[in-house]
Amino acid sequence: MRRKIAIEDLQIGMVFSKPLYTSENNALIPAGVALKEADYNRLVRWGIKELYTEGELVEVQDEYLDDSIISELSDDETINLHNVEYMNNYTSCLSFFEQFIETYLSKEEFDKPKLEEIIKKLLELIENYKNDIISYMGVEKEEYDFLITHSINSTIIALIGGIQLKLDKSQLRHLGMAGLLHDIGMLKIPKVILNKKGKLNDEEYNLIKSHPITAFKEMNRAGIFNQVVLDAVLQHQEQFDGNGYPRKLKGDKIGLYARILAIADSFEAQISPRAYRESTTSYMAMKTVLAEAHNKFDPKVLRAFLTTLSIYPPGTLLQLNDNSISTVMSINPDAPLRPNVKIVIDSFGEKIKDKIVKNLKEESELFIVRVLNRNEYNKNDNNSL
Repeated sequence: MRRKIAIEDLQIGMVFSKPLYTSENNALIPAGVALKEADYNRLVRWGIKELYTEGELVEVQDEYLDDSIISELSDDETINLHNVEYMNNYTSCLSFFEQFIETYLSKEEFDKPKLEEIIKKLLELIENYKNDIISYMGVEKEEYDFLITHSINSTIIALIGGIQLKLDKSQLRHLGMAGLLHDIGMLKIPKVILNKKGKLNDEEYNLIKSHPITAFKEMNRAGIFNQVVLDAVLQHQEQFDGNGYPRKLKGDKIGLYARILAIADSFEAQISPRAYRESTTSYMAMKTVLAEAHNKFDPKVLRAFLTTLSIYPPGTLLQLNDNSISTVMSINPDAPLRPNVKIVIDSFGEKIKDKIVKNLKEESELFIVRVLNRNEYNKNDNNSL
């Protein structure tokens, strides 16, 4: 039975057997997680007088996680930035694609050999450093235009999905080509529209929606691309229920490469920052993809992505039930909700200097209680000043 708890009766460090709610459906503190000072300060700031729970008080922890330490974590502590090789190879792909774009804009030519070289490098990256590169994609790279990073990252994600779907080498090359070029039509749209922070008007939105057709026409005119690549570029904004564009294709009428790209494009667009919004975590991006799965995406293709990326993609920051903070290192395909994690903050709120990796599939006493976002903690710190 749900009962009320007055704010004045709460203590920092309280742990309940079931979640604490601020209202009927809004959970504030998960079961088994200690109430923190930052949580209490938010309740006061929001003017909330009472919480609700169906659980019982389990304990009052003397040691609890200080939220401020989360905002202080660096990329170097949560992502593998020590392996120079994969970062150099990734950066070279960005540079090669930037050169391709410059050639395309100045000469209106498609340098197909350069695209093939990029695809080869991306496949090697995925084979050798898949988990590292997924984590690294979310790191902002200000020196490159968003179209450059979006195209490379979307292609990486699409190829990971294609590999999970057991596409052969020729099919992966076609998928990679479509991934690199799927948004090439955006180059014909004024940057003032692409970077607009406010809501697009109907004319601007229709111009954005024209980019698959623009890309298809440009590529078709070149006469050097396979038809399956052209179709994928044209169809990547179609939705599985028929409500996409430009032709409102439905189900299997949409080519497989386009169905893969639709998920990769949506996922990547959320984890990378834009001029008009901040990025979100890989976890929240995957949650959004799942929430839209019933109408936008092919369930079979989505299952392949979930198997290889999980709801907790590599790089996701997690709090475990022992109050420690970890970052996802890799996925266990046969247990995607129990990943391999690296502990970055121990149960007492101290940063870990030595590398400690735990396989949650084998650590039955440990489980995930919530997903964390360093950017969100930065905001909370600022709001409490």
